[in-house]
Amino acid sequence: MRQSSEKYSKHYNHIIFDEAMRKLYEGSNFFNVGYWKDVQPVSIPNLNAACEALVTAHIDLDVARQDVSGGILDIGCGLGVTSKMFADAYPNARVTGVNFSAEQVAFASEQYPDLNFIQKDASRLDLPSDSVERIFCVEAAFHFNTRMDFLREAFRIVKSGGRLIFSDVLYTRSIYGIPKENTGLSLEEFIDQIRDIGWEIETNLDITEDTGAPYLDLLCESGFERAGRTWIKLLEHYLLLSLVKP
Repeated sequence: MRQSSEKYSKHYNHIIFDEAMRKLYEGSNFFNVGYWKDVQPVSIPNLNAACEALVTAHIDLDVARQDVSGGILDIGCGLGVTSKMFADAYPNARVTGVNFSAEQVAFASEQYPDLNFIQKDASRLDLPSDSVERIFCVEAAFHFNTRMDFLREAFRIVKSGGRLIFSDVLYTRSIYGIPKENTGLSLEEFIDQIRDIGWEIETNLDITEDTGAPYLDLLCESGFERAGRTWIKLLEHYLLLSLVKP
């Protein structure tokens, strides 16, 4: 399982550092589909604003964020810009970015030297139980090997009353970089699995029409038509969730 995770990490490094993708995101260090509800028109010049809006949507789900003064994890932190946004939103907390890729951790550490970044596998975090108040994960859990292992690890690590706030995508079948165990679930099956772990679902929003759908159209219009049309066929739900540990 670890070998397949390392294979994925190498593949994803190639994508996230790809010259064409860096150009698409104008070197901003974002790498998500964006939240286009209040960002129009859907266009390359507006992509980074939409990416920022997606991260802000995660923060806005935290109704008790003014009380957070302990540890926060940003799991699957990519190139570090999401961790920076969480640190700005939670000035009294300690934000740590977590990524499986050593190359991305090194890049983020250089870009944001005031923040802490560590290399760990999201499904085997090897961190103390009941040790953090919040866990964020922006558009990454469907990549983890496996997603359910990550959700169980997050439940173990977060304190009672703490939250996991994350965006996730349900795909109809696996393609490279997405374990087959994370695909083929109906929305109802996915929610049942979350509850079986012990999480209470505070918020469950289907934001497909304002995230995946416009972004995939943007890919098709930006020279990535083959990739865009493949993802369009496989994407079933793009969700934004807030979970609470009782």
